Amino acid sequence: LIDFRNNNGDRVVTSFRHASKEAFRHVDINISNTNKFASVINDQYCVPIWDIRQPIQPDFSILTRDKVLCIAWNPHEHFWLATGGVGGHDRAIRIWDANSSDNPQEPLFTVYTFGQVAKVNWHPA
Repeated sequence: LIDFRNNNGDRVVTSFRHASKEAFRHVDINISNTNKFASVINDQYCVPIWDIRQPIQPDFSILTRDKVLCIAWNPHEHFWLATGGVGGHDRAIRIWDANSSDNPQEPLFTVYTFGQVAKVNWHPA
């Protein structure tokens, strides 16, 4: 976690490491609760939900059906998280309730697409 406001050269505030030791592909901060963020880990079938105050391990992870490429928090439904699939047979956008740590968790909504989903975003209204 980097704080760009810090000009003394020590901008790294804290580090997060997933148990898989894989790189983070994408991170999205929940704008309604800025202590929470979701992450996409390379080659993983889960979306870890983190609290910046607890960098040792994620609060919980949403287990997915296939590899996830992208994520986005809903700006109005503060615990809804959209994921975009990249798997050969998945190719779906799924909406999850990230307020629930129940696993396995079923998505609230699923939208199937014709190809892989490289980016998801919410309509502002």
